[in-house]
Amino acid sequence: MMNILNDLITNYSLWWQSNVNYTLSSEKRRSPRERVRRVCDGLLLSVLMLPGAALISEPAFGHHLYQASVMMAATGVVTGDWLFCLIMKRIIKNPTEYCRQNPLSTTVIFYLISHCVMVALYIYAIVFISIMNVITLYF
Repeated sequence: MMNILNDLITNYSLWWQSNVNYTLSSEKRRSPRERVRRVCDGLLLSVLMLPGAALISEPAFGHHLYQASVMMAATGVVTGDWLFCLIMKRIIKNPTEYCRQNPLSTTVIFYLISHCVMVALYIYAIVFISIMNVITLYF
C-alpha cells in the first residue's frame, strides 16, 4: 500500500513539474506532442473536478446534469489554469522555481482558483437561465 502511495506522489510531482514548465515558460511554439499531452492533463484535471461540478450543478440542471457538470469542470480547469498562471507571473519573480519548491501550496492555490471559477460559472448559468425563463414567459 505504501509503495502505491509513494508511486502516486512521485508521478503527481513529476506531472506538476511538467505542468509548471509548460505553463510558465516563455516559449511560444509548442510541439504537437506537448499539446496532446497538455490536453490529456486537462482532461484528467477535469475528471478530478467533476464531483464538485456535479454537486453544485445538480439542483439547477436535473436531467442535464452530466453535460453541465462536464462543461463546468472543463471550463473551470481551463480558465482556472489561465488565471493561476496570470497571477503567478504577476506576483512571483520566478514562478517556475517557486512552483518547484512549493508544489503543495501551488497545487492548492490552483485547485482553489479552479473551483472559484467553477462556482462563478454556476452563478452565471443560473442567472442566465432565470433571465431566459422570464423572457420566454412574456414573449
